[in-house]
Amino acid sequence: MEKSYVGMSNCYFCGKAGSTLLLDRRLRSTLEREVGVINMEPCSECAGYMKQGIIIMSIADDTTVEEMQGEPIIRLGKEIGAFPPNPVRTGGWAVVKEEAIMRMIDGNEKHMKFAREKRFMFITSSAWNRMGFDPAISLLTKEDVNAACKEKKCLL
Repeated sequence: MEKSYVGMSNCYFCGKAGSTLLLDRRLRSTLEREVGVINMEPCSECAGYMKQGIIIMSIADDTTVEEMQGEPIIRLGKEIGAFPPNPVRTGGWAVVKEEAIMRMIDGNEKHMKFAREKRFMFITSSAWNRMGFDPAISLLTKEDVNAACKEKKCLL
């Protein structure tokens, strides 16, 4: 009989261990308890924040449109979905009242609709700094993030 393993996915929004248990005979016993993000279901804490406002996360200024789409999941040669988007995060994270977000992105109906429906949004590090969020972000590009992580100064 094969041994079963248990893991727990991380929350897409905050990165902490979420509430989704993973049961799989193919997981290795050497995996950490938190094995990564498997979906965009918020943990209970982030779900509470989403009721209060909209979660904002800062990302690298040089993020591409493709990185914002999420890679397609292909099974038997057919696209059956997509992985969650995985832009390079730069460490900024805040919860902002919906009214404030609507003032910040006034006139951009596409972004306003997304923020209202999904209860989160990404903004570039430069935009984070221009909006006056604290602390100011010094990691502006993917290269900056990679360099900080190599020096073990990465908070992500």
